[in-house]
Amino acid sequence: MATFTAVKNRGGGRGALGGVLRYSQQDEKTLWEGRRLVSGWNCTAQSALSEMLLTKEQHRKTDGRQYYHFVQSFAETDDLTPQEAHAIALELARREFPDFEVLVATHMDTDHLHSHLIVNSVSFQDGRKLHQSAADLQAHRLANDEICTAHGLDILPPPQQQVKQKRMGTREYRSAAKGQSWKFRLMNTIDQCMRYAETRDEFISLMGSEGYQVRWTDMYVRTL
Repeated sequence: MATFTAVKNRGGGRGALGGVLRYSQQDEKTLWEGRRLVSGWNCTAQSALSEMLLTKEQHRKTDGRQYYHFVQSFAETDDLTPQEAHAIALELARREFPDFEVLVATHMDTDHLHSHLIVNSVSFQDGRKLHQSAADLQAHRLANDEICTAHGLDILPPPQQQVKQKRMGTREYRSAAKGQSWKFRLMNTIDQCMRYAETRDEFISLMGSEGYQVRWTDMYVRTL
């Protein structure tokens, strides 16, 4: 059962774009059978940052939002290989963002496969800025459902499509009940996000992309 969600972020400066691209491409998250499941749509994965920045410079649109961040997630019951999940994410990127550069990175370091889609905010074709509304997100979700159905996968029933997916699955819940393994996973995720985020907002956004809600005040940081 696949879901498609938008990661809340302000799409900050160039540093934020570089940080989210580096975070998404970590070997420990994307390496499968000797192959990194990282691909570029309308760009080369290894040079995605420089290509995206060049597009902005060529069209003189270097200010404002730098990128949009989406996550396509699959349930354990979908019985997909990481390579199959990656191919489905690429298909979605090609369909929904035909004129934009997109980095697609599939992560397999959690109980469920999920792919990050980092979309440049400026079209390399005509310099058009990408703007996303609630209606656009719903259109992406419908496209996601159509693609997944074509691959023989279950989709969420309509009344539940607006409900945010809970990232803790049955297996993880049982594991947490038996021991403290979930704490080590959380600690590792926090450490990774801190290494690639330059600001508080970027850290909260990266944590959100991995399914954690963060409440950060001047007194403490709390995951929900």
